Amino acid sequence: MYPCNPDFDFILNYKNEVKSAYKVVHEMEMWNYLFNHKPDKECGFMYSNDPKIINLMNTIADKYGLHSGCSMGMTMRIMHFIAKNGYDVFREEMIRNK
Repeated sequence: MYPCNPDFDFILNYKNEVKSAYKVVHEMEMWNYLFNHKPDKECGFMYSNDPKIINLMNTIADKYGLHSGCSMGMTMRIMHFIAKNGYDVFREEMIRNK
């Protein structure tokens, strides 16, 4: 469901951001946490008060430094989608919607 080193070449924009975030989520073993996480409807991930989510986003930014606020929010939504549906479903959806 969550391969160790998946290919993200099918992504047109933010490929490096998504790839780096995926690595951090995998290293921190946060897939189950993201699977059960319910982002705030009004502010999503960017203004989360959840210490584990804040730590995850800070770790992504500290290790790779590729993100603006917008790209981090979008990337976290992608990580949440992958946590809920798996990498294969994410890949199929992205390819289908190109």
